[in-house]
Amino acid sequence: MNKINNKTKGLLKEKLVAHYLIKKGWTIVFQNKKILGVEIDILAEKNREQILVEVKSIQTADQIENILKEKQKGRLKKAAESLCEASNFSIQLFLATVDNQNQIDFFEIS
Repeated sequence: MNKINNKTKGLLKEKLVAHYLIKKGWTIVFQNKKILGVEIDILAEKNREQILVEVKSIQTADQIENILKEKQKGRLKKAAESLCEASNFSIQLFLATVDNQNQIDFFEIS
């Protein structure tokens, strides 16, 4: 039961981030799509630029430091490279964190 609740919570946080991006003028290309075996939470575009967004729910700000493991970053980068080649758009990677008060913060993934 707890896993279902966590999954539902994650999907709600992803929808919250997608809605935020739409309000900022971005178009959501897709959500929750697998590319090279990696589930992409959100791909959005605006002015011939695309952003790939990994959404994470956090309890406190000190969780941000280690929220994405290097292996996951590598998989996201490979998926972004594949999307970039297919679309001829520049793609930037971002982590979006959403806390318990639904505060959204974005961090560029390097």
